[in-house]
Amino acid sequence: MNSRQRGFSLIELMISVVIGLLAMVFVMRSTVTFETNRRSSVGGSDSMQNGVVALFSMENDAAQSGWGLNDTILLGCRARFYDSQNYANANTGGGVAVTLAPVSVVFNGANPDSISFASGTSDSGTGSVGIGINTAAGVTALTVDQVPWGYKVRDAIAIAPVTPGGTCAAPATAGSCCTIAQVSSTVVAPPTINIANDGTTATRFNATGGLLAAFAGPSQAKVFNLGDGNALSLHTWDVSNGVLRLRATDLTGASNAPTSAVAGIVSIKALYGFDTRAGALFTPNLGLVISQWSAAMIDADADGVVGGPTDFQRMAAVRLAVVARGREPDKPNSSGVCPNTTTALPTVFSSQQPSGIATVPIQVNVAVTGDSVDWSCYRYRVFETIVPLRNLGWKP
Repeated sequence: MNSRQRGFSLIELMISVVIGLLAMVFVMRSTVTFETNRRSSVGGSDSMQNGVVALFSMENDAAQSGWGLNDTILLGCRARFYDSQNYANANTGGGVAVTLAPVSVVFNGANPDSISFASGTSDSGTGSVGIGINTAAGVTALTVDQVPWGYKVRDAIAIAPVTPGGTCAAPATAGSCCTIAQVSSTVVAPPTINIANDGTTATRFNATGGLLAAFAGPSQAKVFNLGDGNALSLHTWDVSNGVLRLRATDLTGASNAPTSAVAGIVSIKALYGFDTRAGALFTPNLGLVISQWSAAMIDADADGVVGGPTDFQRMAAVRLAVVARGREPDKPNSSGVCPNTTTALPTVFSSQQPSGIATVPIQVNVAVTGDSVDWSCYRYRVFETIVPLRNLGWKP
């Protein structure tokens, strides 16, 4: 006969349940801690990678900017710009007003700036040629004072009056504005550079009606070769909905509308670095120095004109900042508050660089329009650099 078998008592069962609940609490706490650490690590890695790529891309543009545009006649010249591919919303009818400069910034206070860089690609050593005879408004052929050797079909050129001036609002004031155009053909005798628009991308920078401005008389304007028009580098960086965007003349499909470049970028900011030394202390041939940072164009040469050509000639560097955020926000608690809430908006340009130069700190807005998660639940990283405008030091 089998002996009597006994099961668990109620007390033993209750103890087992308590032990199981304690184990479950431990596992849950470990899972929550792991998820929090994972979000923090992933967010930090994302913001680090995205911020470095974004800053490197803009830094590379800044380092090359100004090539071909560093002649004292061109630098800072108000211009009319035409483009059948609609870069900067230009067209080949009336064009848009621009300023020829290595870097141009549309400052937006606490919101992201729009930063543009410009450079040519001519490596032939071709210098300028002068306008040889009167050039009337509406012409598509420039008669010059020497044979235009080295000027090839499709090359981008800059036409500049010796004495620039005016705002270059359409219609342009005769003889006052610079113009970017494109070589459609050249003639040896009489020496001529043709800038007709033939409806193809080879002449995309030519106005359909010819030059809007007239250049009166010999030696009143010069023509500069900027290199192959397909490689003319006009780049504009901005931020929209947490994405760094690029608009570029030399990137297929990115002239008319910007293309997404780097995700996770909530702000970009810039400062101009000016050499404001006066008199004999200002010796650009010996190198420019930074003596003032500014979030706007200033009267750097103290001639009473803000943003004149010589102010651009005193631009020594540009200071760039990128604010990146992690991909995943922190999880809010039961009260709807993120446990690691970011309490203050990021501040850029707060460090004094170079030593002794006054800082221009800017607290930036990092909220993304349409994001259902509050900005304070994300983690942010700020990346900064200073880029000397090296091509300005090689002025003719």
